[in-house]
Amino acid sequence: MVDVPELAPALAGLPERLAAAGDWAERFALVDDALLALAADAPPDDPLVAWAWQRLQASGGRLRIGDLAARSGWSARHLNGRFRDAVGVAPKVAASVIRFERASRDLGRLAPAEVAARHGFADQSHLHRDVVRFAGETPAELAGARRPTAHTALGADPRE
Repeated sequence: MVDVPELAPALAGLPERLAAAGDWAERFALVDDALLALAADAPPDDPLVAWAWQRLQASGGRLRIGDLAARSGWSARHLNGRFRDAVGVAPKVAASVIRFERASRDLGRLAPAEVAARHGFADQSHLHRDVVRFAGETPAELAGARRPTAHTALGADPRE
């Protein structure tokens, strides 16, 4: 267990301030302020990682990481390390999350095999495994629940 102030000094006292807040708007404002303070202390963006992230997003998570590395001019190992340091996960995992996010938009609207083909999954069972991995439920359960994902709840277009 790590205390919040040890993890990020900018978050010291946040739980107490949240508990004392009068309403949700005030709580969200406190969280926004704390996150902005954390962002201000973050290291500058890594141009390689920003470039790789843009390529992954543009491809819908379908770009092979070996091809991404080759286009970058760096080795896959170097790209992987810098990406993981900046983002917290390897580019392959980030690509999987992007594919999942986009595919989840089509679940319930299209047949699972069509969703899998449209979003770059090897087959329907690959789609099923990734949905369970990221959503904790089957594609049918996720579609039936009609819950937004974190990305769509923020009003963002999953194709961005």
